[in-house]
Amino acid sequence: PHGHSPDGDSNSNGDSPPAADAEGITDDAIKISLIASDLAQLSEQNLAPEIGDAQKTLEAVVADINANGGVAGRQIELVPHVISGTDAVLNPDVGRQACVQATEDDRPFAVLITAAITAETIECAAVDHDNVVTLTMDSWPDSFYAESGGRLFSVATHTSVGRQREYRAWPQILDDAGALEGKTIGIIRMDTPEHEEAVEEGLKPGLADLGIEIAAESALPCPEGTQTCEQHD
Repeated sequence: PHGHSPDGDSNSNGDSPPAADAEGITDDAIKISLIASDLAQLSEQNLAPEIGDAQKTLEAVVADINANGGVAGRQIELVPHVISGTDAVLNPDVGRQACVQATEDDRPFAVLITAAITAETIECAAVDHDNVVTLTMDSWPDSFYAESGGRLFSVATHTSVGRQREYRAWPQILDDAGALEGKTIGIIRMDTPEHEEAVEEGLKPGLADLGIEIAAESALPCPEGTQTCEQHD
């Protein structure tokens, strides 16, 4: 097949990659930014799961891909942004800073965001910036996917579905297992927009489908800088 260069001239060299036509892609490279969490310190204190070193893992994967010809004849250029310790899960300001660096400063084709990164960081990359593809490893509210214009993807985990779909499925799964029989059902959720959306549009309709009434509901505030959602009076 023949490619076309940016100025419209045909490229008849079948061995050459197709001409670049997207941000972060040149004739010989594809730039991908990584936003990752380093929870090693917290893991040592049994305060977080051991999820490995995402930067080292991705660097090894990229090295292998590049050594075997890259992607469509282009080498992958990985630009890492690692958020350490509690900042990864508790400090949305640090996450937003990493997002701006990964999107506006790096100007990549895609941003890869690993587990244990705040929802604010995901929203910043996928919704607030329309110049990148965002690849994540968790489930998110349907509004994130809709407002991203098709540029947000959730992959690689058992929760790689829209959060409303996931929450709506839970009651039926529990009911099929007999776990809800004779039970009084209440809802406790985080007082955040994304959790409110998932509960209102996913969990409650799922319970309603089974004719289950909600006896009580509580939304617990989650102040920035705390790892708990509770009444902080």
